[in-house]
Amino acid sequence: MYSIVDIGLHAVRTAFLLFLVVFPAWADSSKPEAVLSQGAVQGRLQDGVERFLGIPYAIPPVGSHRWKPAQPVASHEGVLHADSYGAACLQPSHPSLPTLEMSEDCLTLNVWRPEKSDKPLPVMVWIHGGGFTMGSGQIPGEVLAREGVIVVSFNYRLGALGFFAHPELESSIANFGLSDATLALEWVHNNIAALGGDPANVTLFGVSAGGMMVNMLLVSDQTEGLFQKAIAQSGYITWPLPVTEKEKAKAVQDIDGRDMETAEQEWKKLVDAVVPNTMTPDALRELDGGALVATVQGFSRPIVDGVTLEDQPYRLAQTRSLSVPLITGGNSFEGSIMPYSGITMGQYQQSWEGQTSTFNELYANDLQLDSNLAYSRAFGDERYLLSAYYLARAWQDKKAPVWLYYTDIAVSPDIPGAPHGVDQKLLFHPDALPSDDVKKLATTLRDYWINFATYGDPNGQSEKSWPSYRLEEEKWRILGGAHQTASVKPETMEVLRQRIDAREPPHSDKTR
Repeated sequence: MYSIVDIGLHAVRTAFLLFLVVFPAWADSSKPEAVLSQGAVQGRLQDGVERFLGIPYAIPPVGSHRWKPAQPVASHEGVLHADSYGAACLQPSHPSLPTLEMSEDCLTLNVWRPEKSDKPLPVMVWIHGGGFTMGSGQIPGEVLAREGVIVVSFNYRLGALGFFAHPELESSIANFGLSDATLALEWVHNNIAALGGDPANVTLFGVSAGGMMVNMLLVSDQTEGLFQKAIAQSGYITWPLPVTEKEKAKAVQDIDGRDMETAEQEWKKLVDAVVPNTMTPDALRELDGGALVATVQGFSRPIVDGVTLEDQPYRLAQTRSLSVPLITGGNSFEGSIMPYSGITMGQYQQSWEGQTSTFNELYANDLQLDSNLAYSRAFGDERYLLSAYYLARAWQDKKAPVWLYYTDIAVSPDIPGAPHGVDQKLLFHPDALPSDDVKKLATTLRDYWINFATYGDPNGQSEKSWPSYRLEEEKWRILGGAHQTASVKPETMEVLRQRIDAREPPHSDKTR
């Protein structure tokens, strides 16, 4: 029971914190504050951008909360010092990447905002990539915040802790990382106004697994009203996903034509390699998290669990996706990522058995140089460019427009085209780009993204040099060279689209 004195002190504290937010000149201007639904937070100011880093948005997913849907964070007392990143979610270490502090307690987010603004600002929520096995929300968000938007990034559970099913695990869902992303968006919707943002003008954007996460949030029935626009960079909505036992009817063949194991079968084998005994739910939750995430070789895949993901995402794109303005696209050599995917060259070559003459015609130029180059190019086209093409066609039945882009630049003489993930470097690392031409392209790309977040159109309020996609024209915006608008690999895209149909069970009418 609170005393009258306690209640009075609480009222004084709340009034004082509100005073600091409304009249920040009376506070330390290098330590901006805001009052959120969970309590007061204090960030830091650097180079004209205010940063609020490492803010918890969910209760820690540890102990009994491992493999449970994300739950809202509890309120905190006092002022939370949000001036440094929270730990990244557990993931395998990689010698070519910076060393990250990692923890299973990792569900935090970060906010960057311009120092001064007299009106609510557009909000851009970045979703990191990394094959659903690595990555974090630690980005230079100030690069875009200086352009007059608020940038948000967040961590989500990865690998065996984020996308997991097991015969002994009692869980209604399998995509815990997708649950995290949904809760992070709810946090943004409820709190971004207190940080100067407009909750009615939120744009999702992400690359690779982040682009796929955008795609899944677009087809979710749990995200209505949480965002108004989306940018899916190198997503892969058309890639076949495993299903849980109870969703067997929604299974399709894997990319190489094999029938996939259910998610429970697949994950049981991986866990048994760590601890080869039948597990109870409690015993599973006691396993070392680092050992669990190390079981994945290559990328993790989301799972059709019937709740967070009700069906194969490309089917849902046709029947149930949100009708919001969309930008989507990819790069000219997405196949640069193939060695890290967990899919071997032999497995992918096998997927083209029976279509050798068609493949030889579509990729004749690459075959003249090297057959592995040709199959790598095809892998990138099928995994990423096809996704953009498929979404653009699905969006023709909606009231919302869609814009397609295709990045084709030379960033290295050793890479035959724009590699996977180059657009993230264009957006966030302009000073590290190799030439003035590439830096100019980076400026163009950032302008398009900022315009889209602000106005819902990448052209902004200027002349529409980038028209929205239409079936009768099938135009993409080419980012590189002459920056023209043109059709991109129409014959290849159609053949790859037909390969989706070939993976469907006999007599299925779920694609078109």
